[in-house]
Amino acid sequence: MQYLGTSKYKVWNTFIRKRSYPCPQAFNPSLGAILKDSFGYQWYYFFIYQSDILQGLLPLYKIGKKLVSVPHFSYGGIWGDIDGDLFRRIINQIQNLFVTRNQDFPESGYYKLDIEELRQYPDLDLKIEIREQKTILPYTTKTKVVNYLQLSNNPEVVWKQLDANIRRKVTKAENNGIAIKKGKEELINDFFFVFSKNTLRLGSPILPIKFFRNIIKNYDYGQAEIFVAYFNNKPIGASFNTSYFNHYENNWFATLIKYNHLYTSYALHWEAIKDAIADNNQIYSFGRSTINSGTHQYKQQWTKKEQELVWNFTHKPFSVSRFPSFGRKIWRLLPRKLAIEISKPVMRWIY
Repeated sequence: MQYLGTSKYKVWNTFIRKRSYPCPQAFNPSLGAILKDSFGYQWYYFFIYQSDILQGLLPLYKIGKKLVSVPHFSYGGIWGDIDGDLFRRIINQIQNLFVTRNQDFPESGYYKLDIEELRQYPDLDLKIEIREQKTILPYTTKTKVVNYLQLSNNPEVVWKQLDANIRRKVTKAENNGIAIKKGKEELINDFFFVFSKNTLRLGSPILPIKFFRNIIKNYDYGQAEIFVAYFNNKPIGASFNTSYFNHYENNWFATLIKYNHLYTSYALHWEAIKDAIADNNQIYSFGRSTINSGTHQYKQQWTKKEQELVWNFTHKPFSVSRFPSFGRKIWRLLPRKLAIEISKPVMRWIY
């Protein structure tokens, strides 16, 4: 294991670019600094070599006594051709490194891991969580899915491929007077107003506005953009989207339920899809949702193409049983500003 410093992003991006197919945002190396500043996570990006040939990449973030790939995003794991048995040996060696060298381990940066130097270590206590699209570790949960559209370079072609009912609702939203604005920092407050109100309605802690500001200011190697839907000049829907090497994702999305009869969400998604096409992306991802939930069923109206997400764990994941539903009922009663403040320290651990 060799420390390579903190500025090897060009090598990282070059490896991804050469593989010629869309890579999700979780592998964007600019997220290291963003997540560290937003939540205090230390980041470790591993280059996996064999005979001096780069075979794969693995981003990890240290959260308490865990390593996670990748917090607050839907993807992670190794980008490259590494089989399951070898992946487990890689994880085992990384566990050993953190357990035995924790006191003098560099704060953050890039590391070279040589497959030919891998050894088998005894089972260790350091927990690792990997968000992948397949089973690679002993314990898994399989409750999330991502729906996506494959894009052409012509919005008219994509429009005609959509279900007629979707096209009708997009047109209806336009006729209802919904106006969509695309921007960055100037739309942060309107985005966060809608996002925080909807998140509180759902009974969930709220990601801090600092996180979104950091993405807008510091996201590199792709686009980070905000779309806000307005009705009578009031923000009633919003999405926060990012792209990375031909993969465009609607990462955070919210609408005010009072105005859903205006088809707000349909107008937002269509504007974002057109933007993804204009930026030459090959994939438009609707973001993750719980399998068979109302949100999942809504996304299936747009596309039946979907990818199961597998949350992998080295240890049996902790289950909180019935407490979440009870907690959500209490949480919904909080004033929004109070919920925002309480959420700030909490969201470091809910990712």
